[in-house]
Amino acid sequence: MQEGIAARTVIWLNELQRYVGEHAGACAEQVAASLRELLQGGASGPVLVLGTVWPEFWTALTTSDLPGRRGLYPQARALLEGKALHVPARFDTQGLEDARVVGAHDPRLADALARASDGRIAQYMAGAPALLERHRAAPPAARAVICAAVDASRLGGARLVGQDFLRVAAEGYLSDDAYDSLGEDWLEESLAYTQQPVKGVRGLLSQVRARPGARERGGWRLADYMDHIGRFERRFAAPPSSFWRAAQAHVFEAHLVRALGRAAEARWRVAEAADLYQRALDLGDLKAGQYLAWLWQERERPDEVRRVQEQAALAGDGEALVELLRPLLQGGDEQQAEQLVQKAAGRGNATAQLYLARQMMVDGEAEEAARWYARVAHCGDPEILRTYAGDLREQGDLDGARAALRAAGDRRALGELAALASGPAEIEKVAWEAFAVDEAMPLQRLIEQAEAEGRSEDAVCLYRGGDLSVRASASAAGLWCGSHRLRGRPAVFG
Repeated sequence: MQEGIAARTVIWLNELQRYVGEHAGACAEQVAASLRELLQGGASGPVLVLGTVWPEFWTALTTSDLPGRRGLYPQARALLEGKALHVPARFDTQGLEDARVVGAHDPRLADALARASDGRIAQYMAGAPALLERHRAAPPAARAVICAAVDASRLGGARLVGQDFLRVAAEGYLSDDAYDSLGEDWLEESLAYTQQPVKGVRGLLSQVRARPGARERGGWRLADYMDHIGRFERRFAAPPSSFWRAAQAHVFEAHLVRALGRAAEARWRVAEAADLYQRALDLGDLKAGQYLAWLWQERERPDEVRRVQEQAALAGDGEALVELLRPLLQGGDEQQAEQLVQKAAGRGNATAQLYLARQMMVDGEAEEAARWYARVAHCGDPEILRTYAGDLREQGDLDGARAALRAAGDRRALGELAALASGPAEIEKVAWEAFAVDEAMPLQRLIEQAEAEGRSEDAVCLYRGGDLSVRASASAAGLWCGSHRLRGRPAVFG
C-alpha cells in the first residue's frame, strides 16, 4: 500500500463500502489494514485518506460484532471508528453564501442555486430531480427492472447486475396484468428507457462494458442518487421469489452471493439463504460456510453442519477443521482425525498443515515435518504464522521465528518480535514498528527499563521519538516517561 505513495498525497475513496467491509470482496480486510498502516506513519510524510459513504453503509461498517459471532471485519471497523465527519443533507446559510461566490464563475452551480430547494445543491447537481421524475414516469417493466437493481444494491451491495439477472428478477415485481402485456423485447425496451442520460448525468441504469482482458464483468449500474432514494423507498419492501432465484443463478461474485444470503436469512427465507450460502461456499467464500454452518446449528441439523464444515475445512477454513477434529479426538477416533488432517493439508488448509508438521516432528520425521512447515510459512494467515513462530522458537530456531513473526505483520506478531529482537538498536526499531500498528507494550517496556536504570534522557527520547503524529498517538495510548511519569501525569510536548 505504501509503495509509491508520496508525502502530501490525498486518496479519495468514493463509495467507501466498495473498498472495505462486506461489500468489498476478498481483499477488504487487507485494504483496511494497509490503510491503517499508512495512516499510522507508514508513509514518508502526511497523507490524507478521504472516504465518502452514505449513512446506512457507515452504520454497517462500524457496528459492533453480534454476540456469539466472530467479528469478520475488525480491520475495517478499527479504521473507521471515531473518524466520521457527517455532511449535512442541505447547505446552510453560510454554505449557500460561499456557493454563490463560486457560482459567479460556474454556470452549473449557479443553475443549482437558482433551482434547488431547501439548500439541496449537491442533489440537484447530480441530476436528482430529473432522475426522480423519470423514475416516477417509468413504464411498469422499466420500473420493475429498477426495483430489482435497487434491491440487489441495498441487500447485497451489488454494484453491477447482469442482464440475465434483471430478466429473471424483474418478473416478480410486475402485476399479472403488466406481465401478461409484456412484448418479446420488453427487457431491451426497459433498459433503453433506463439508460437514457438526464441533464448530463448517467441514466437510472447505465451499461458498463467490460474491457478486453479486464477481470471485472460488465453489467448495468444503478445511478448513485437513484440507489440512495431507492433504499429509502424500498426499506420496508420484501423482494419477490424471482429476485432470490435470479441471485442464485446470475450473481457470480462470491461475497455478493453471501451478502444476499444474509439478507434472505434476515427475512426468514431460510431455504433461499441456505442455497445462496452454499453457492457462495462453492465459489470459495469461507465466510459463507461459517454462516451456513450457523444456520444449520440454529435449526439443529448436525449432519448438515458437519457436511458444511468438512467442505469449508477442505477449502482452507482452519476454524472449521478444528470444530471437526474436536469431537473425533475426544471420542478417540484418531484414525479418522488423521485422515481428515491429511486430506485438508493436501488441499492447502494451513491449520491442517501445521498439525501435520507438528505430528511429524513428534514421530521423528524431521525432513517431512520441514516440508510441511515450509508450506505453512507461505500461508499468509497471521494467527497461523504466530503459532508457527512459537514452534520454531521451541526448536531453537530464533532466526526462523523472527522471519515468521515479521511475515505475520500484525500487532501481536510485532509485539512478540520485539521480545526476540537482538541488540538495543533492533529492539528499539521493532518496538516502534509495533507501536505503529497500535501495540504499545514493547515501547513502554523500553521506557520503563530506561527509567529503572536511571537513563531518564533515553526514556524521554523514546517517548518523543518519531514525528508529531506518532507522538500524538503515544500520548493517546497512555505512554509515560521520565519525571512526568513518576509524578503520575502524562508528559507534555513543547
